[in-house]
Amino acid sequence: WQRSAMRAYIDESGRVATPGLYVLAAVVVRVERAESVREVLRAQVRHPGRPFHFRLEEHTDQEWLAKTVGALDLVSVVAVATPVDKHRPERARKLCLTQLLWELQRRSIRDVLFESRRPAQDKEDRKLIAAAVRSQHLEPGLVFGFGHPDVEPLLWLPDLVAGAVNRSRFDAVHCCLELLGPGVTVLEVGDAT
Repeated sequence: WQRSAMRAYIDESGRVATPGLYVLAAVVVRVERAESVREVLRAQVRHPGRPFHFRLEEHTDQEWLAKTVGALDLVSVVAVATPVDKHRPERARKLCLTQLLWELQRRSIRDVLFESRRPAQDKEDRKLIAAAVRSQHLEPGLVFGFGHPDVEPLLWLPDLVAGAVNRSRFDAVHCCLELLGPGVTVLEVGDAT
């Protein structure tokens, strides 16, 4: 990791079927490369007019984009919790988010954009981050916001990575994760029940 202006784009994936799985992925893009990566993503999307979403795509389209993104040589950090209580998914998010943000800060990444879920859930993330800073689990100075994949194509990246890890772990289908290449680091958060 060389020091330069970098931003992490964060999204989730999960399964409620027993034992449950929660995946939170961050993909780091250097600011000077952001526009060129956006152009690559827009050029590869198979359904113009709608953003890429892993679970809505055909397997061939998932693999096509994974191969394309793998060639971009980006770095991803993924936090995985399992088992997960299907009635308490926010517990899994809290554990994954704290671990993921800690790891990003350790790598000098202090600017993140989350895919917005809903205003109430975004508010919970803000509270969680503030509490983690107060308890010194995270350093102060994290710059973060919430965006939408229909506006910011770089949010397609963590959706792809989280979906690939989910599919690899839950369905034992590893092709997308393998196509993404060696830049994916997986952190095992453990039990979130």
